Amino acid sequence: MPIFNQKYLLTLLLILVFFQLGNAQHVSAPAPLSLLGQAAFTQLLKDTNVFAVGATGFAGTKSRGELALRELLKESDRINTLIFLAQNAKPEGAMYALLGLKYTDHGIYKRELEQLKRAPLSQELTFMVGCSIEKITTAQLISLIDSDHYDKEFVP
Repeated sequence: MPIFNQKYLLTLLLILVFFQLGNAQHVSAPAPLSLLGQAAFTQLLKDTNVFAVGATGFAGTKSRGELALRELLKESDRINTLIFLAQNAKPEGAMYALLGLKYTDHGIYKRELEQLKRAPLSQELTFMVGCSIEKITTAQLISLIDSDHYDKEFVP
């Protein structure tokens, strides 16, 4: 994807998130985050209701959730922020946090994975692949994350 399109999408994401922040309750992150980090945190905690990684939609762009996760991975306190999100976000946001932990601290990832497995794994999540939107269970998505399915997107 050309850099122009990525900058355009990030700018559009930030405008949408900041617009929603004015109408949302204040949510505190576990540590000070940059402005972009705060917007990403709010996106994953409150606004994410579809889990999608890779090219999605008609234009084949990255989802807002994935862009938010990538922004949080740049933060200095990303691990504590991701732990907080894994434990407090909507289910789709928690799955993004779990995915981020997998690529930042494998020990903490395994601990959070075990905690998530104790929750009802039959809960359905909205999952997007390409242009297709499906309902899958938490257990199915955890299995995809744990099976290295997303390595090509996150491992250099």
